[in-house]
Amino acid sequence: MKILIDSGSSRSLISEATARALNLQIQPLNRFSKPLMYTANGSKLKIIGTSVLDFGLKGFQMHQVVHVATDLKPQILFGGDFLSENEAIINYKLGILSKMT
Repeated sequence: MKILIDSGSSRSLISEATARALNLQIQPLNRFSKPLMYTANGSKLKIIGTSVLDFGLKGFQMHQVVHVATDLKPQILFGGDFLSENEAIINYKLGILSKMT
């Protein structure tokens, strides 16, 4: 599975195809949610709903709300919400993502 950590994205995302392949329940957007996001290069990304992704990472059990996007590449993108909620530390020099203890 291809996962991208993107500190520039405010929200975490999963592709619709990946969400369906993992049999995740997709909750449709409510009328107050924005159905579009914009990528770093300015192209539109259609959001169709939200889902919850439960997974394990290096012995930690994680629970993340993700927005489901129709044409997202990579399969999963963890944004600033994931980094903040998990008190993540990014060491750019070493290429390491760690969690505060």
